[in-house]
Amino acid sequence: KAVCFGEHVILGDGRVLSQETAERIASLVSEGGLTPDALANMHAATQHAAYRAALAELEELLQANDQESAYQAWFEGQPWAFGTSYVGRVEARTVGLHEQVDIILKTADGYLDIIELKRPSTDPLRGVQRGKGLSCCWSAPAAEAIGQCAHYLRSVEEKRHLLQVDEGLPFVKPRARVVMGRSHAWET
Repeated sequence: KAVCFGEHVILGDGRVLSQETAERIASLVSEGGLTPDALANMHAATQHAAYRAALAELEELLQANDQESAYQAWFEGQPWAFGTSYVGRVEARTVGLHEQVDIILKTADGYLDIIELKRPSTDPLRGVQRGKGLSCCWSAPAAEAIGQCAHYLRSVEEKRHLLQVDEGLPFVKPRARVVMGRSHAWET
């Protein structure tokens, strides 16, 4: 779908093309010079460039900012960062009387999962000396985040019917994921 607006064409996904560019593309398609395979390849290349640009933006964020809200804004615009099983983000965030999660994502098969974000400076692991070796275990902030997610999941299970009827949120055995910390300083 596209809408003409003055000398520009606005595509269904919000991208803007000049009238001249839109006419050239239409001409190539009608003359057979632009095949469906070529269009698919162009789409894939465009998507790849968008992913690279988004990752560069995340790298800049990691260097300049440690506020959870900045990362939440980035992740809300990039649900693909959580994997191919997710097809989009749900606008709603309230899952109980006083519980508001960071992000709700919809899976390809229609299920909903909860994402809990923590600051990248928060270490998820801590080292524990065990005899002559060092073991890793969850840090206190990571344990708290896991407990927070367990609370959200319990709340969703208890209010599943109301969330479906009142909010249109079909939670069926949701999972929760915690995004916390960075691996750049980890030792192997």
